[in-house]
Amino acid sequence: MSDSTSYLHANPGTETGLSPKVSVIIPAHNEELGLLRLIPALMENIPSLEMTITVVDDHSTDNTAKVADSLGAQVAKVPEEHAQGKGEAIFFGINQAPAADIYVTCDADLRSFTIEDLVMLVNPLIARPELIMSRAGYSYQSSDGTSDSTQRVTRLMAIPLLAIFFPELTRFSSPLAGEIAFRSILIEKVRLLSGFSIDVGLLIDTLLAFGIDSILEIDLGIKAHRHHALEFLTQQAREVATAILLKANKLTLKEIEETRTFPFELPSASRP
Repeated sequence: MSDSTSYLHANPGTETGLSPKVSVIIPAHNEELGLLRLIPALMENIPSLEMTITVVDDHSTDNTAKVADSLGAQVAKVPEEHAQGKGEAIFFGINQAPAADIYVTCDADLRSFTIEDLVMLVNPLIARPELIMSRAGYSYQSSDGTSDSTQRVTRLMAIPLLAIFFPELTRFSSPLAGEIAFRSILIEKVRLLSGFSIDVGLLIDTLLAFGIDSILEIDLGIKAHRHHALEFLTQQAREVATAILLKANKLTLKEIEETRTFPFELPSASRP
């Protein structure tokens, strides 16, 4: 067992000594193969955590829900009448999963995310009460083993725009990372954004609500993931840019939603 996991065993991290409740939310659209690798890697028991894993089936047409259930994860579904999208899936996951002290989101297509990586994200929130969010920093690696063509949206869209409007956030190497741990207070303070906007939206909202020192990036090394087509990346880039411009008050929500069928900003995801 790694030092990070051993550290967690020795540090329940609450003033009362009770185990913190951690809810892992995995949005998944047609990810049955990815889940076969990911869920078993997260199923190791950590005695000092009370952890649940919820896979959110986002309008899948494959066996995503069946695979998740067979591997012991809880399964939530985005209702058919709602839009498909990462933000929507995480929104419904938070609302359908057991309430928690700490939420962790994780992309379903990563090939090497493990329980030790999860512990590395959760540990700082347990040990340091001033932190609201810890997030992965990594180099992506495509399925063919190359990395020079990855993180295109991050390098060509997200980081340049953040440098203009939110320069404090350029200290983070992976502003679009999908592996994020955050305290439940965050979703009491902010509204989640739809689609691919959710990750950068949460990052900016944490900065605006709690300050730059409330965010920590954890180096998780190289993470392998499936290569995405240009059409997919174009949509992602458009939604990321829209989120940054909205948070910078360069676009209004009304202007954004005039051209959309579904809301860009989702209802409150806070739990009772």
